[in-house]
Amino acid sequence: MLDQKFISGIVEALLTAIDNQDWDSLAKLFSDDAVYEVTGFPLYKGRKAIMTYYEKIRPIQSGVHTIESIYTNDNAAVCCGNFTGLKNNGERIDLRFADELEFENFKIRNRRVYFCQSD
Repeated sequence: MLDQKFISGIVEALLTAIDNQDWDSLAKLFSDDAVYEVTGFPLYKGRKAIMTYYEKIRPIQSGVHTIESIYTNDNAAVCCGNFTGLKNNGERIDLRFADELEFENFKIRNRRVYFCQSD
């Protein structure tokens, strides 16, 4: 079982790395065989596939995650909040999100992202 503060710190580091487009730091957070699911995209298996998504496929140009809550339990977490930013086509985006994360050996093993449009 991982410490709740450790898990919360990893979640915060994950979203900060994404917002800063710090792909080297982001890659270090995932296990080699991590699985990533995000609404509207295929399943990404393995750190390399996940990083290809972020570096080449993700339709977001820039943005900021605002965390509203993080719930932890043993080796898992759920993070809820808001994301605002720009898509690659210049369109503004404002989404509510929820992330499910599972950890193994101090790394993210599974990540599922759910989102919906904010009002």
